[in-house]
Amino acid sequence: MNNIDFKVKFLLPEKHIFSRRPKAKRSFISRLKDTGRHIKIFFQQFWGRAIGTKVKKRDQLFVSNIYNNLYSLPTSEWAKTKIESKYLIEFKNDILEVNGWFLKSVYVQILSGLLDQFNYSSILEVGSGRGDNLAALSLKNTNHKFTGLERSSEGILAGRSLLKDLPNCREIGDFDPWWARFNLKDTRNSDTIDFVQGSALEMPFGDKTFDVAFTVLVLEQIPYDYHKVLKEMSRVAKKYCIFLEPFREANNLNGLVNLTRRDYFRFSYKNFSRFGLKPVYFSSDHPQKLKYRMGLLVTKVTK
Repeated sequence: MNNIDFKVKFLLPEKHIFSRRPKAKRSFISRLKDTGRHIKIFFQQFWGRAIGTKVKKRDQLFVSNIYNNLYSLPTSEWAKTKIESKYLIEFKNDILEVNGWFLKSVYVQILSGLLDQFNYSSILEVGSGRGDNLAALSLKNTNHKFTGLERSSEGILAGRSLLKDLPNCREIGDFDPWWARFNLKDTRNSDTIDFVQGSALEMPFGDKTFDVAFTVLVLEQIPYDYHKVLKEMSRVAKKYCIFLEPFREANNLNGLVNLTRRDYFRFSYKNFSRFGLKPVYFSSDHPQKLKYRMGLLVTKVTK
């Protein structure tokens, strides 16, 4: 499917790896137990909805409540949780135990490497949260204009606070290999980022305002209205839209069951063309969580 041969490069952020071990081969009995567990979860989900049992639905109110609590953390406390958290990651033939900065670093490196291959001057992050992706990208691309669209007022405040705290926050400034090249006392990047409060379902921007738009784990939280987000991204972007999301094509049965259990986005990218976003590149060849996997999709805007 890859119509354009993008070069996707990243370095493993070794400082955020606690340990690594070879991936063990799973026995037939182990795989059989997993299959039984998957079937059980499926029927719990199916019959729960069929008989009217209250099943947690990942709607906008549910998601807002979760993230408002996260955004209320001061920048320093949030950075500390990233350092102290531990995850198991799968990459090639290894299982890695990493902290919360590991995947953040990989994702930002992937985004930056892609953007280097585009001719762009303006970029929109849909669902920018507290703005850490944009803060990292803007340090490498100081001549470009970045905009973050965030639904919650708490997220907007957290993003603006992050830019003010950046020179004094070594944890954030250190999460990606590029940062070592920059003087963190230089706050010029804060002038290149604008945070705007608004809904991804109805964006407060004119048609074709940005050269490129992207999401990182945003469709994941919008399993019922994601098609509205796609329509809006196609409307406001001129050239390309990039997605790092848990696409069906990136996941095996285990991943799809875990996504369904959490009521996350778990759908195919193959219908994106209906919304004016033609898939031109897809890959899942990067470090992945064990529970479910992310796919990298690049689409060309056609409407």
